Amino acid sequence: MPMMIFLLVMGFWGCCLIQNAYLILSFAFIYSIFLYFRFKKLFVQILWIGLCILSCFLSKTYVVSTEGNYTITSIKANYCLASNGQTTIVLYDIEQPGFGDVYDVSSFEKIHSLHNIHQFSFQEYMNHLNIYEQASSYTLVSTSNSIQSKLYSYFSQCDNASYYLLYLYGIYDETIPELFSRLSIPLLTTLAFIEKILNKKWKEEFSALFCIFLGLLFGYLFTFKMSLIRYLLFKLGKVLFKDWEYSFSFSLGLFCLFYFEHVCDFSLVFPVCIQLVNHFTSSHFKRTLLQSSFCIAIQFYYFHEVDIGFVLFYSIFRSWNTFLFITSLFCPFFFSKLLLLNSIPFPSLTIHYVPGFLFSILLILFVLSVYKK
Repeated sequence: MPMMIFLLVMGFWGCCLIQNAYLILSFAFIYSIFLYFRFKKLFVQILWIGLCILSCFLSKTYVVSTEGNYTITSIKANYCLASNGQTTIVLYDIEQPGFGDVYDVSSFEKIHSLHNIHQFSFQEYMNHLNIYEQASSYTLVSTSNSIQSKLYSYFSQCDNASYYLLYLYGIYDETIPELFSRLSIPLLTTLAFIEKILNKKWKEEFSALFCIFLGLLFGYLFTFKMSLIRYLLFKLGKVLFKDWEYSFSFSLGLFCLFYFEHVCDFSLVFPVCIQLVNHFTSSHFKRTLLQSSFCIAIQFYYFHEVDIGFVLFYSIFRSWNTFLFITSLFCPFFFSKLLLLNSIPFPSLTIHYVPGFLFSILLILFVLSVYKK
């Protein structure tokens, strides 16, 4: 039963990743054959058909943006996302944005970006999030006085603002690998460290619930990044279910249901792959080899480049930036001094590559060969 639920949810996630009715139909047919030979039960096929139909209904169609008020919901390095409750658009050239600020938008244009084979396509990324338009004419209506907005205003104007914006809001900084901003590694590593300490004195369920509370508090004060939402859902699954299959399936299923547009997000795909590797491989060598392979391959898929130095010294990067994150919150003066060490050159070798069909086939064959040995 646990494996059946696990395979059904993995198939459901696969349908959500495809996001195309015709391709979903083809995938559903092939996967249904696999499920039949695996379980040979009619109700499994019925559940599978229901999940396939559900994935088609979850897919949102393009809605034309209308004139009116849009509220800023997310702040990025060079742009903001604003929503009117029905559609989300991109706002450019806002000097001092704030969470909850309202803008009156009177005209729009399609999002466009240059398609360089070695560069990330902003247009395609936005389209995956069901965002197709950007504001071309807008005026500020009102600014927000929320705690979240005030905190952002403070940290965006203080010394070493780029690091605070990276650690607290996930706003990309060129001096630090993008993996850190996408995955919120300093924050999640800190939560894992706190949970490990609490486990020595209290039950694991209490420690997990306390970390969920801290995560919710952090999101309320700063922002709920997808990496934090993924952490909260998977942590909740561990609290509710003892079996890994049930816990994993519950969390991944909820994410697909409530955050359908983000099922392709790097902050979900990469951690899920690592969780699968950790669960299904017992050998430390195999686990390390597959983790490194996925780390490199998935970065090629999403960013079209990989910093080999970062991959090799990932543990050092993670520990150092987690230490900086904790220091920035509790000892800002010492934090400023520590940042001087970041000027020390670190081994770096960036490789650019755009993976295609052959790369995917070779990756699958490599993973299967390592797993079966």
